[in-house]
Amino acid sequence: MFGDQINVPYIAELHEAGVKFKRKIRPRHMLDISFQNGIMEMPYLLMFDDNVKNFLWNMVAFEQSQPAIREKILSSYLALMDSLINTEKDVAILVRSGIIENYLQNDEEAANFFNQFGKIFVLDYDDHYFYGLFKDVKGYSEWTWHKYRARLMHDYFSNPWSVISVVAASILLILTFLQTYYSATK
Repeated sequence: MFGDQINVPYIAELHEAGVKFKRKIRPRHMLDISFQNGIMEMPYLLMFDDNVKNFLWNMVAFEQSQPAIREKILSSYLALMDSLINTEKDVAILVRSGIIENYLQNDEEAANFFNQFGKIFVLDYDDHYFYGLFKDVKGYSEWTWHKYRARLMHDYFSNPWSVISVVAASILLILTFLQTYYSATK
């Protein structure tokens, strides 16, 4: 029986909630992804062309067709990447972090690369290779402080003008308090 899928926020949402993405310096293997104390470390990934995409399709099809392969490691990896990457903004964060080197036409094509894999396989979301990572990331993102931080970043710091207006309003508020304090002490 397959469990409910644990949905983790996209990279851009996690980034707004304070999650930092770092390139793992000495990964043991391609799947050596870790999440601890708000830092997700991932091994370097070179974005592929259509030949590699076809190879991955075939590997996933083989993995899915073999009942003896219980963990479905490649399917689990692609499910994780599909869960984390939705738009070109998510890819751009990974590129800036040095995790992905994108040789596809643009970041949107890289996002589409991973998004197409999420529709082709079946995973037992209660028992797969990255279950613990999914659970940890979801727990971190659902913590109240991280939710408020994400909302604050999205609503008030999404562009430079809103940042400037928040800083200006804060300065005016401080000056108002100082003026009131000094007027009251005279």
